[in-house]
Amino acid sequence: MEQEYTIDLLENVNVEDPAFKQMCWEVAEDIKNGIVTFMDFILLLNKFLTNDSPLKRERGITVVNEVLKKLPPEFMTSQEIRAIAEYYTANLSHHHQGLPCTLQGILTLIEFENFPGECVPDLLKSIFRNVSCQQQQRADRYKIYCIFHILSVKFQAELVSMKLEYVHGVMNAIDGERDPKNLLFLFKWLRIFFSFVSLGHLSEDMFETIACYFPVDYTVPVNSNSPTRDDLAEALLPCLCAIPDFGKYCIPLALEKSKALGKVAILDSLKLLRKGCLVFEISLYIDSAPEICSQLLQLIFSNFKNNPEVVTESLQVLSDVIKKISEQDENEQYKALLSNIIDTVKGNLLPASNLFKTSIKILVNAALGSKNSTNYVLQEIVPLLSNVHQMTIQELPKVSVLKSLVELTECYLKYHEDFNGCKCFPELARVPSLCLDLLKSNINFKKEAYNFLTVLVPCLSTNERLELYPRLKNSILIDTGPILEKAVLDCLKALAKYYFDEVKEKVLSFDGLDCVEVDRILHAQSVLGHLREHRDYVSDSFLHCLRSSKYATTAVENIMMMLRETVNDFGIAEALVEKGAVDILIELGLSNGDDINSVRNISETLQLLIGPQKKEIQEEIVIRHLQIVYSHTLRSENNIMMLNGIIFRLRRDVNVMDNVLELSFTITNSCDEYYAGEARELLANLINKYQNGELLNTHLSTLKQKCLQSLNTQVTNTVPTIAWITKALLMRNHPQGIPWLDWLLGMIEKYTEVLDGLKIIMNDSYDSTPNCHFNIMSLYKQKAFTFISNRICEIYKEGKTVYLNAMGSIMEFISAKVFLIHFSKISRIILLCLEKNNEPEILQAILSKISFIACDQPDLIESHLEDFLTRILKLTLYKQKMGVRIAALETLTLFSQKLSVYRLIPSKTEVLTHLNRCLDDRKRLVRQAATQAISSWYLVEASE
Repeated sequence: MEQEYTIDLLENVNVEDPAFKQMCWEVAEDIKNGIVTFMDFILLLNKFLTNDSPLKRERGITVVNEVLKKLPPEFMTSQEIRAIAEYYTANLSHHHQGLPCTLQGILTLIEFENFPGECVPDLLKSIFRNVSCQQQQRADRYKIYCIFHILSVKFQAELVSMKLEYVHGVMNAIDGERDPKNLLFLFKWLRIFFSFVSLGHLSEDMFETIACYFPVDYTVPVNSNSPTRDDLAEALLPCLCAIPDFGKYCIPLALEKSKALGKVAILDSLKLLRKGCLVFEISLYIDSAPEICSQLLQLIFSNFKNNPEVVTESLQVLSDVIKKISEQDENEQYKALLSNIIDTVKGNLLPASNLFKTSIKILVNAALGSKNSTNYVLQEIVPLLSNVHQMTIQELPKVSVLKSLVELTECYLKYHEDFNGCKCFPELARVPSLCLDLLKSNINFKKEAYNFLTVLVPCLSTNERLELYPRLKNSILIDTGPILEKAVLDCLKALAKYYFDEVKEKVLSFDGLDCVEVDRILHAQSVLGHLREHRDYVSDSFLHCLRSSKYATTAVENIMMMLRETVNDFGIAEALVEKGAVDILIELGLSNGDDINSVRNISETLQLLIGPQKKEIQEEIVIRHLQIVYSHTLRSENNIMMLNGIIFRLRRDVNVMDNVLELSFTITNSCDEYYAGEARELLANLINKYQNGELLNTHLSTLKQKCLQSLNTQVTNTVPTIAWITKALLMRNHPQGIPWLDWLLGMIEKYTEVLDGLKIIMNDSYDSTPNCHFNIMSLYKQKAFTFISNRICEIYKEGKTVYLNAMGSIMEFISAKVFLIHFSKISRIILLCLEKNNEPEILQAILSKISFIACDQPDLIESHLEDFLTRILKLTLYKQKMGVRIAALETLTLFSQKLSVYRLIPSKTEVLTHLNRCLDDRKRLVRQAATQAISSWYLVEASE
């Protein structure tokens, strides 16, 4: 036994060696099976574990560690664990060579369920006394921190019993850490540490230990997986605000760093002040508030033009600080603070002032702090702004002042339930009336008026609402343009939330309206469709119009637009289906077969309604309607759109008649290209969702035979059909997908339509939204591209540009990363495409991918640099499209910046000579790109 467990293991200790790991696993299995006890195994290793040689002792500990790792966490008894723990504790004071493996052993041991808590103090004291943490390697420091973490989770009572000795030890261990990964771990763990320890008189020392990292100043090395600066900063902030005792150190630190020049330091300081509001005592903020607010106002006024992010954060801090002190300040000291703020900005409260808007933001955020601050600010400012509004003559400045009054009214509404005209502040009570008057202005001011009224809806009086409703309805009934229309509909939604019965009667009624006006009212109703409380009204209203021959068409259009906009809200679709919308739409579509646009809209509306329904509902729809629609389609192929409407978004487990598949193929050969296209997509849909099995293979065999026959007479229709079938098979990863794709590629020299067929396969024209329930294999396009590119490389024939066109035609549909993976294989074809292809879209797509490779893997370009330069330079003079010339010039600029200088120098003169010709281009954007390229290539020599 001793020979087996000592010589074999200890003479060849290599934790990375599979043989060593296998031996350790065998030992662990023997221990678990009772063949040998763990303590017997330790005794066998005793002469190594107690050896005077650090090397042999290290080997012995390594073996123990590896065996421990392979034992279950509940296996060891507390007596066995105690014995090993005492050994590891004692070994920490021995030669430093054995320290890494000892730390690893401790880390493994404390994870065992029966680790005795009474061993924790001695273990930590030994680490604190014998291990100078910051003198160890990064990995060993990390082990120490992991030990701290595990013990703080499992043995808090034992750690608390160590009192300040534990705090002092931890503080000394982490002091001076510089590795970003270790720091990120520490910052996250310290939140646990602070949650259960008492720092006592060490509070300031501990704060200084972690405050030295604030603000985080760190740049991630290139190609490094280190944490980002933002990761570290986000983890550090909670540590600095972890306990109330830190407040007296944290607030001055944040104020000091907020005066720094860097934007990052300022933002971190502001975030620290905000977070502190949640933890620190109110007395600290009362004492510091004047200095904090003074610094915030300085930041806001000095950054309002150049750093909106700093301004936004400063305003939020202002609001949080005022909330902190005004909600609990019994002595009302907050009033003096608010008074100082108001005095500071009062001189800017004229619309002609450059600081007017910024000053209003300050006042609004100060008011938003609490109910107390709202009342004080409004009491001081509203009368002043009301007077300014009355004295202002020009309309634009007058609207700016009114906007500020609306914002202050919004502050009032946040904290007051009395919405009846803001009675506490008479000046605010007049604001809604002023906004109503603004509706008489031009269209731009009308938009502002509706936006204001949307905010003010809760405090509108009955008379004010009655005055608003006819104006709102009039704005709905006329073509106001998209900008004003949004403001009008937002106002409608806000009114409907509080006064829906009034809105139905005064705004949404159809009484006395013509068809165009009904269309506009239906559109207005559609914006309420996603609101649960209005869903029944909206669905009933739409169904009423659907049943009317006069309004049916416009009802379909509005239902379709509403369902598009509420694609993730299935409630309105369920309500419409439940109330019979599908029945009405199908009847309407079959009776209006001559109106293609109407049937198309009905088809899409059916898809949007049926797609989100449960399987049972879909099956019921299919059973009730599919045979009828199928029969109509047999007589008139334009009803293929109605079949599409019912079938396209069915779930995969809803059965459809096989006859539909045959009919769809028949219509793919229609003389009408639109109907043929509808039929192809329906055919692909059916094949994609068809259950696997022999029946599907039989259908595919039949379809192939029919395609072969059609190729003789109807190539234009048949090749796209083959492409759609191929796409459907590839999407579901069917075994027949690649054979069909190979068959299609085999026709490439014979039929030019194959190029468009490849685009059908590779692009996203096939609707793949979740509600279509397609079988979609991830990365199916990448699989198709791999096969196509391999096949083209195999069968390419010199002078056959059709192969180059085929490769180029699919280039725009693949990602740059996929292009990179296949670049070495297809580089020859790509070079030939650049040289011989004349399609601008293809050339631009290829240049875009080449630019990506120049940035990501420049060595791949460098290996063919002369070939690429020759062809890309030629494209800088491409006549057909300016975009190709610009793309070529931008690619050359990237080459000069990303490729190795020594590879560029031989071609520099030739490139610059050629680029000078581009300066005469008739297009300004091309000349601009050429200038950039020339400048960049000149710098190649400078960088040398």
